Amino acid sequence: GRSACVIGSDRDGGFGPDQVPEGLRGPDRFDALADALSSCGWSASERESFAWRAWHVLLRDALPRA
Repeated sequence: GRSACVIGSDRDGGFGPDQVPEGLRGPDRFDALADALSSCGWSASERESFAWRAWHVLLRDALPRA
């Protein structure tokens, strides 16, 4: 479901600028993505999970504790 969706990038050239959705040319424009998700009915909690919380939960649960 939506709570398992995340945003990320390999940042190693796995795709070119022509394959990036219009309006999202850099991380400074991710607010446009959040706005688009909101207009598609995603709740604030779902958008937060997509932006960072799902990564946080995954890494917290998968990485060894110090």
